[in-house]
Amino acid sequence: MYNWNDLMKVADEAGFTPLPVGEYDVIVATSEAKQTSTGKDSIVVNFQVTSGPMMNRRIRNQFTISPDNANAIGFFFRHMACLGIPREWFAQGPSVSQVSAALMNRRCRITASLRCWPGCPA
Repeated sequence: MYNWNDLMKVADEAGFTPLPVGEYDVIVATSEAKQTSTGKDSIVVNFQVTSGPMMNRRIRNQFTISPDNANAIGFFFRHMACLGIPREWFAQGPSVSQVSAALMNRRCRITASLRCWPGCPA
């Protein structure tokens, strides 16, 4: 059984704060090919902020490859293009691991935002 009050205190002491809303210049610091819990291929990247007061902070993102969803796969290819990997490169038939490796050290600018779902504290 958990003591939820103790766990909430530990969480409060962790000091994690979300990255403030705004634009950030980042570099892909890590990139790893993985599978989602539903068996889809994905690439998990950690972007690292390269300048400003948030320098060295990391932002995690997962690019999931969903061939069964035209909108999702469209987003995937648009994101890859923004990271400098054009559609023509994919025509060569790289593996997911090769795509992951190609993302390393790519630079881009991202926009951090805050979304709140129903029931989420603002």
